[in-house]
Amino acid sequence: MGRFAPEVETGHLVNNQDEVDILKPFLHNFDVTWARRRRAFGSDLSVYFLKPERHMERAFGFDAEILAVYSPYDPLEPRTMQAIEQFISDEPALGRVDRLVAFLISEVDDPVSWVKQYMTSNPESRLVVAFGTSDLLDKSSGDSWKIRSILSDQLFQRDLFDHRLPINSDFFFFGREELLFDFQNAFSRSENRGLFGLRKTGKTSLFFKLQRIVESTSDSAF
Repeated sequence: MGRFAPEVETGHLVNNQDEVDILKPFLHNFDVTWARRRRAFGSDLSVYFLKPERHMERAFGFDAEILAVYSPYDPLEPRTMQAIEQFISDEPALGRVDRLVAFLISEVDDPVSWVKQYMTSNPESRLVVAFGTSDLLDKSSGDSWKIRSILSDQLFQRDLFDHRLPINSDFFFFGREELLFDFQNAFSRSENRGLFGLRKTGKTSLFFKLQRIVESTSDSAF
């Protein structure tokens, strides 16, 4: 059974008691380790870090804390997703929370459909799992399985490796460091390089990544 960190209980939750019951279902699977009220893109949001327990690490592959954002606004708007991106990229989340997955807790009736539509229109957006407060506060379903059921329904419906277009951001690009290093060195020495492979094996995605590296470290045109 998870718990609230002492600084969360004596800090953020003192002034946001209405959020305690919303968070309690997560305690069957996570510790709540950090919390703050933050403002971004014109919205005031509660931001939490959730540390997965061992069984959640094994079941869902979580190897870092998860950023969770509570939005009291109805309806949801794209600026909420923009705020999540900012929070993940800022301190203290940077280097501490999972880069691919975030949780959104919302007051709207069907946040799952809204988030699904948003990610369909923005295929390289971070994977956001939506939780409706009405579901979290519903005592008719078992709390111990509620969060795991919601995660299973949403996490396993999207294949992170099913990219129909090349990856042109760092959200889902990882690995192949040795090959990148070789091409970066060749570029710096003005040497020619070629890359051959089957369709949909990541050739263009790798060159997009190389372009981002070169543009961030020099003024040279790629």
